[in-house]
Amino acid sequence: MVDFSTQVEEEDIDLDIRKDVCSLKEMQAIVHTKLKLVYLKFEGEIHKVDLTEGDIEDNWNGITLTDGRVFDFNMDWQFCERNPNISLYGTYQGEEYLITNTSDSYSFKVLRKYKRKKEYFPKEYYTGFTYENHF
Repeated sequence: MVDFSTQVEEEDIDLDIRKDVCSLKEMQAIVHTKLKLVYLKFEGEIHKVDLTEGDIEDNWNGITLTDGRVFDFNMDWQFCERNPNISLYGTYQGEEYLITNTSDSYSFKVLRKYKRKKEYFPKEYYTGFTYENHF
């Protein structure tokens, strides 16, 4: 698993959403669809996840806590009208790579979403088969 996230400090947060990100409570997230970023608060740390990596409909990434623990991040829009589903899953070390522990899961409340869902998806999702049949 590649780690696409970073723990962020206040000065590293985009100015237009800094106030909201800094006021996040535990297990809350903010999605910025135009910038394709998610900010979330987990175990007292604020992390930024880059959604430009991974599948657009069912995005898997990862975060690393300051204590070194790694969590798989998942964001999907399945059965969602307004806000996506956001979850973290614990991991454990297999023989060759990290393995997702689906029984160790955490769901997040999307506190705020900047921009609209259609700004996250390319135009072909709105005119083609995939978007019309899956959302």
